[in-house]
Amino acid sequence: MTERVLGNFSIALRTPDIKFTDVRIELVVLKTGEELDIQHPDRVVFVFIRSGDWELSFADQPDEAISFPTGSAIVVERGQLHTWRANVSGEILLGTTPRTLGVIQYLPGEFIAVPPSAAPYSSALSLVADMMVAEIRSGHAEADGNVIRRCAEIAVIQTIRHVRNSLILAGAPKQIVHDEYLLRAWVAYFAAPKDKWTVKTLAKAAGLGRTAFSQRFTAAIGTPPLQTLTRLRLQQGQEMLRNSHAPLIEIAFTLGYQSEAAFVRAFRREFGVPPGKYRSNFS
Repeated sequence: MTERVLGNFSIALRTPDIKFTDVRIELVVLKTGEELDIQHPDRVVFVFIRSGDWELSFADQPDEAISFPTGSAIVVERGQLHTWRANVSGEILLGTTPRTLGVIQYLPGEFIAVPPSAAPYSSALSLVADMMVAEIRSGHAEADGNVIRRCAEIAVIQTIRHVRNSLILAGAPKQIVHDEYLLRAWVAYFAAPKDKWTVKTLAKAAGLGRTAFSQRFTAAIGTPPLQTLTRLRLQQGQEMLRNSHAPLIEIAFTLGYQSEAAFVRAFRREFGVPPGKYRSNFS
């Protein structure tokens, strides 16, 4: 039997660059082997694993389950159909909010996870989840949503910090890490490098108009968006050539090129040597 302690909070949640509305929180307890299907197309889904051992799978890839231990925090940005399965009986705190967020509107891939090892962010998120649960169980949350609101604000900030830290470790320029709009576009690209990215689609990911995005990006980075994107792709190509035996056509498609020949031309133009010769220098 699934136990749910429900709370529905229609409140505005604000941080300097983010606004939440209609935050809904529920506490879910599942026994070993039980499953919970979640689908909120117009909402962002937040899950805090408070106890137990859980698996997450998406409807379009049901056989590719991802395991999460106690202390994990997961955000599913597009609210697509997904299933949580309790491998060991446990409890999760489930929250949703409309997809009107700023920074978290374009997450890497289908979801982002903050593992228990990602201190100090995971520790802060665990404390926040504990406070939310205490509010729900005490009944105070029904009469006064202030604590829930402030806890949710902290949770969002910690998630953003985790994303930023990951991007810093991945080599994102400081100008991007500290610019909310450029950060969204950067994350969107690395989530789907194969896509046919244009200034228009990057601007949409950033939440800006095409001209405003292009001007903002060029002023921050020093080169136009597509020129920078080409350089990033080819630098990724260099890394793949050095560290893998993948055929050129596979590398080309992974980086978003439509053919091996297009990748070879771009690589030679950027670095002065064809990719095959570049790879031979590291073999």
